[in-house]
Amino acid sequence: MNGPTHESVGGGLSLSDIAEVACARSDAVHIVEHDPARYLEYCNELLGEATPPSTLLLLRDEQQQAAFVLIRDCINFGSGFHLELVKRPGLSGARTIEAALLENVQAHGEPDGRWLAGVTPSECAEMFGQPRSGAPMELMTMFATAWNEFGALLCERYDGQVAGLVEDAGDQPGRMIELLGQLSCWRDIAHFEELTLPFMKRARLSVLGLEVAARLHSRRRFVGVVDIASFADNLIPHVLKIDGLLAFAPELETRIERGCLLEYGSPEEVSIRAGAVAVCARLASVAASAERSIMPLEVASRLWKRGQKSVYKQRPRHRARCFAY
Repeated sequence: MNGPTHESVGGGLSLSDIAEVACARSDAVHIVEHDPARYLEYCNELLGEATPPSTLLLLRDEQQQAAFVLIRDCINFGSGFHLELVKRPGLSGARTIEAALLENVQAHGEPDGRWLAGVTPSECAEMFGQPRSGAPMELMTMFATAWNEFGALLCERYDGQVAGLVEDAGDQPGRMIELLGQLSCWRDIAHFEELTLPFMKRARLSVLGLEVAARLHSRRRFVGVVDIASFADNLIPHVLKIDGLLAFAPELETRIERGCLLEYGSPEEVSIRAGAVAVCARLASVAASAERSIMPLEVASRLWKRGQKSVYKQRPRHRARCFAY
């Protein structure tokens, strides 16, 4: 395994701790002054917003739900390409991809490791309704690469079954993140100066998805999931910025408004994601102090859902072409 992917890194510091340090040092992004009353009000707003029923309810049983979570999150990236994707009416790029995969699983069952290991970019383009040229095909090639790598792991260690990987992680969310972090397409670890930030966005999202699947069946899957740092993509920090909890330097703001792609792993890009992780942790902490229970992963999930509103969609957000988000 290359680099840490668990919660305690660098002298026992958590990802949230390191994100705070990185953001404090950044010239590009800063957290708007912490006001516990404002944070609690914001948490109450998030908790009071209605959320749609989980997509997982449309699947057969918990085993299929768990398989869908990991197969979906294996390709839950590509926001840097979404402006050029063919989208379904009324759906974002991410929702378009999820809807097509859901229909495929409902019609044919969850794919096993052998299918994933052999799927081609053209087959991905057909499944997701994308042209076989330009930026969409570049993304479909990345999807195939990610699924091929994931399928190969399933075949090598788990007889081709996602359930074997889930069983290997047991009830330890950090173990799940570590297992997925062995794969290059999942390994989302950034650096800021001497700091290492194991963002692992898609792995953290999978932990949340597996926990949600278990709760749909009135049980818990993971121990200590409340301590897992939030996932950070490009929408969550955008929502926090629009809502006044994060602020970007004018030069960075201008580049984003112009639609300039940011380089994955650049100081600006890392700072944006670090800011999101740090604010999500602060929000969860303030909520806990007021006996309002919401873990950082749930804060991020609710922010992502809030980001589907037009007030957030009409403003450009940062984009980077990478496997991370």
